[in-house]
Amino acid sequence: MADYYKILVDSEHYIHHFTIKKGTNYWGLIFYSNHSLGMEKFLKVCWKHDPLSGEANFNIDNNWELNSLFATLGENIKKDTVSKEIKQLILSGEISDNITGLKYAMQKGCEPKLFTEVVRKLEQQKVIERYGNVNNQSTKIHKLNKSKIYHIKRVL
Repeated sequence: MADYYKILVDSEHYIHHFTIKKGTNYWGLIFYSNHSLGMEKFLKVCWKHDPLSGEANFNIDNNWELNSLFATLGENIKKDTVSKEIKQLILSGEISDNITGLKYAMQKGCEPKLFTEVVRKLEQQKVIERYGNVNNQSTKIHKLNKSKIYHIKRVL
């Protein structure tokens, strides 16, 4: 249902969902915010309760959990998928600054720090360069003013 609502709103609005399992019952919560701070706080709580996908208080995506058979550290389906999308968008030039990237990560249901991690890796691999007021801030996006914006360009 949350995906349907995402179609109805523009890119400046945020919608995310969280499922709570209590006994044999499942409760769905759909959260909407037209402000980045509201979504940032909601996502922080979601990812605190579900470090695998930020979507439920149980293993909803069938990720491998610690202490289970065949568990591997660092394997996370949602984070890996969104990281690849962010990388492709940066390399194609669709994400060319930190504000756009941080908001994109939140719209995909991930904490904004995921964007910062992807940018750091790409910069270490010398695939991109950041210019402007380069910083690694990934919180309080609503307070980022023109002095905190940096741009990203691909190194050829």
